[in-house]
Amino acid sequence: MPKCVICYDMLPPELMVPVVTAVDDDVTQCIFCERGIKEVTLEKDNRVEKYTKDQAKRDYIKLLNEISSKQKIAEILAKKKK
Repeated sequence: MPKCVICYDMLPPELMVPVVTAVDDDVTQCIFCERGIKEVTLEKDNRVEKYTKDQAKRDYIKLLNEISSKQKIAEILAKKKK
């Protein structure tokens, strides 16, 4: 789950960019913080939509909750916590 090093929000991987550091290779920043913008334009099914950071965050958390509520995924996650 990518988390922005600037705003600490969890967003989808496609909205994250790597940050080069000497210490850690797994540091990411969201494109919203990187570019100083509040929304991005996405093309989906021949439509153009504006997508805000808040929408992206809500949608991603909703997806993660749906995935983790599936029985097989929940079992795998429970095993990893041990």
